[in-house]
This record gives sequence, C-alpha cells and structure tokens, in this order.
Amino acid sequence: AYYTNTIDDWAYFLYASNLDDKRERVQSLGKEINKDKTQQNYLLKLSNDDHKLLLQGDMTSRHLSANMSSDLTPLDTSVIDYERHSFGYVYKGIDNLKFLFSYEMYDSEMFLEDDNPFPIPPYNISSMRLDSKEKVLSTELTYKFKTDSNVLLLGAKYRDKSFVYSNFELSGIPRTPSAYNNQNIAGLFAENRYQLASNSIVTLGFQYNRYDNNGGVEDENIRLLRVGHTYTNQDWVFKLYGYTMEIPTEAYMHNSVFARGITLKKQTNLALTQETKYQIGKDKVRFVFNYMTVEDLLGTDPDTSQLAILDKPTSFYSVISEYTHTFDEDNKLILMGSYNLIDTSYTDNEIEYNAYVKFFNTYKNIDLYNELIYYYYTAEQSHKFDLNIGASYAYSDDIKIELKGENILGKAYTDRYYRLDGSGTYLDMTPFDRRVYLNVEYLF
Repeated sequence: AYYTNTIDDWAYFLYASNLDDKRERVQSLGKEINKDKTQQNYLLKLSNDDHKLLLQGDMTSRHLSANMSSDLTPLDTSVIDYERHSFGYVYKGIDNLKFLFSYEMYDSEMFLEDDNPFPIPPYNISSMRLDSKEKVLSTELTYKFKTDSNVLLLGAKYRDKSFVYSNFELSGIPRTPSAYNNQNIAGLFAENRYQLASNSIVTLGFQYNRYDNNGGVEDENIRLLRVGHTYTNQDWVFKLYGYTMEIPTEAYMHNSVFARGITLKKQTNLALTQETKYQIGKDKVRFVFNYMTVEDLLGTDPDTSQLAILDKPTSFYSVISEYTHTFDEDNKLILMGSYNLIDTSYTDNEIEYNAYVKFFNTYKNIDLYNELIYYYYTAEQSHKFDLNIGASYAYSDDIKIELKGENILGKAYTDRYYRLDGSGTYLDMTPFDRRVYLNVEYLF
C-alpha cells in the first residue's frame, strides 16, 4: 500500500508492504528444500526544492536453501533473520552545492545446520551460528563549477562503519570473532565534462579513497580513473569509455570463516565499454561491447574447490544487441541477444547465450505483455526457456486489475549447485517459480 500527497511546497510519499512468499519446494536426494521467505518493507519520503528526507527499512526471514550442506539437503532449521533501517538527507538549497547524509543500521541472526558436515578446511562443520550488528554513517559534499563548455564536479566523502559479531559457534563450539570491527573511509573525487562541440563531450573522472581498519587488518589506498567520449547526431549515439578501478576487500570477508587462512587483497579491474545507438523512424538499434580483466580475484580454486585469491587474471567479454520496433503508440516489439564469455585461465572458457522477445500491446483500457526468454550455458550443456505473460485492465481511474503468469513453461534459467560429498553430483534450482499472480490496485 502507498499514499502520496502534498502540503504547501512539500511532497510526501508513504509505502508499506508485507510479503509471505511460499516458494516451490525442490527435491534433493529425497528431501525437500525450503525456499520460503517473509518480508516487510516501509518507506517514507519527504521532499521540496531544497530538501529531501528518506526513511526506509525492511525485515526479512528466509530459509537458506542448499547453503552449508555438503549433499545439498540442509535441515529445515537453517534460517537467517535480517533487518535494515536507514535515514537519508539531501540538501540542495545553494546553487551547484549538494550535501548528503545517511545513517544505516543492520541486524542479522543466522543459523545453519546439516546432518552431513560441511567441509571448510580445517573444519568439518555440522552447524554454524552467527549474530551481527552493523552501523554505517556516511556524508558527502559536492560542488559544480560551470562554464558554457565545461562542467567540473569536485567532491569529498566520509564513511564510518562499525560491526559487532556475537554468538559465533561452529558445530556448537563457541568461537572468538576477529578483533576487526571498525572501518573508516575518506575520499576525494573529481569529474570533468568538456564539450568539444554541441554533439561531442569528453569526460574524465578520478577518485581516491583511504580505508583505515582496526584489529590488525591492513589499511588500503583505493583509486579509480575513468575516461569517456560521447558523440551524437540526429540518428546516432556513440559512447566509448574505459576505466581502471581498484576494489577493496569487503569488510565482512575479514571475519568470514570461509576466508580464514587467505591473505586477502584488493582487486584490480581494467574495463572498456563501447555503446552505439541508431534510430530512424520507428526502428531503434542498440549495440554494446564490454571487456574487463580482473586481477587478484577472490574466487574458487579449481584444484581445492575452496575460496582463494586467483593468481591468474580473469577476463570477461560480452556483446549485447537490441532491436526495438514501435508499430504505434500502443504496440511495441523488442528483440535482444547477448553473448558472454568468461576466460578463467584455469578451465575451458565459459560461454553464456541469452535472448528474449518482448511484445507490448494496448487496446483501449487493456495492456498486454508477453516475454519469451532463452538461455544457454556451455558448462551445463542445457537449454532454458522462460515464458512470461501479463494483462492489466483499467476498470476505472481508481481500480486496476492485473493478471500475470511467470515461468509458464516450467523450463526457466537454473543455478547449479555441486555437492561436496565426493559424489560428483549436483542440483539445479531456478530462482523463478512457476506462478500466476492476481493483483488489484485501488486508488482513493
């Protein structure tokens, strides 16, 4: 449910929802895997020309599917309860100046249990319990310097992150969490957009962040450099940009049982993206090429099946092409195809093919939506299809009725989970259940 209104020059928006998601059960070695989830959300937004305030949060409780089970048959007692609450404020009352402030709180309780121990060398774990609380305070200040042909954005930001772990147990035996519980991040950034001509813009960006950690965790200096060019004319849009970016280790990984014994490092990405759009009449074509190579990636060692810093670069390539034809204002067709390749230098190249057809139609006060999705992954040698259809009927200005079906063919994309019990078998699970929804919206 949501409510929106205005008072004087203030606009406000209030939203709340409650979800009790009963997921389709999956069979694994004769046992059912529970994927049920409950979630409550709320959001309050107040804004005018100079100020914006945002209060939001969610509370989630879900079963942990096949996680922490060597044979992918976790006990039904494996659950995680999670809460997130945040407050944000943005001030734009001075020309070209912007100030942001936010405060976030996270609280989670996790319990994993299985009757077959899960191997995390040097342990074989039958259960794990961990409670955590996290608080994050962030501020950011930016200022724009403008001329007729140039926009220079300068900014500074600061973040303080504290986290506390408690009730840490492995196989029922209490463990002492790491002494690491605080991280401060201070950063400076700049972006310059220079207009070479009315249809040609060059962009150059730089960012530097200093990560200060306690508990014996090494401090890090993180840098980002980005350069790009955009060219447009009546029918064409051409974008080319590249960046080199260092990515710090996520704070929680320093306390993760899965990463114990690993000397964690910052990750370095080098990427190039080219995007072309062409439109003439009722037809629009979009083409995107992406390349990225990653050094010091935290991934799965193919020899041990355990987390490790990979000592060889991993490269990612992708090509996306999209065609849109607008028959008229009420009817539109979209075709998309993509090719994705992952070169890990350890195993054969992994290739994904994706494609979809979407058709949007409107007849009087009825909106129709049809989508057919195709997916193929070479490592799994399986073809996946997904058909989604929907219809929305505007009974009046205040009442809308919607009927929607997802994964109607029952052959949607799946994630593959390998068993670690030495059997060499696996389980395929789809994140998309075969469902039919009936929604009624009433505005008052």
